Amino acid sequence: MKLVTMTRECSKRFGDKRAIKMVKAAGFDGYDFSMFGHNEKFWGSDGWKEYAEELRKTADETGIPCLQMHAPCPNMRTIEDVVPLEPVFLRAIDIAAILGCKMLVVHPGSFLSAKENKKYIYDKLLPCAKEKGVIIATENMFKWKDETETETVPSACGTAKDFV
Repeated sequence: MKLVTMTRECSKRFGDKRAIKMVKAAGFDGYDFSMFGHNEKFWGSDGWKEYAEELRKTADETGIPCLQMHAPCPNMRTIEDVVPLEPVFLRAIDIAAILGCKMLVVHPGSFLSAKENKKYIYDKLLPCAKEKGVIIATENMFKWKDETETETVPSACGTAKDFV
């Protein structure tokens, strides 16, 4: 078993490179590169590939692998919410490959059925993921009740039956 943690909170405060080093210094076996809030580095500029290569170099020099990565996970309530995200998820696969990460978590759309998630998200990512040697993973999810800011019932991939 390998002990891994997300870079999200450290990255927000100290930046990605320092977060990777802090994860290693804390004794973890690897890091989960969390792509939440990285729009300016990976989506809004042409330098995304070079930035990912810099992060890989930092991790290699620090001696810690990227064992898992989280793609951006906006709240996808409808199929119309999912369609424009395909290029974002494909870019995340490219970044995972550059980081040497073999497992990319792509959250399902909580308000979509398992079949809709498969058709509109995962089936579209599979060819690129296979080509780049990246496994697409998902997580069990729940529906969020905006009015009360609380979890409600399990949703897409929220039960064993949905995973199957």
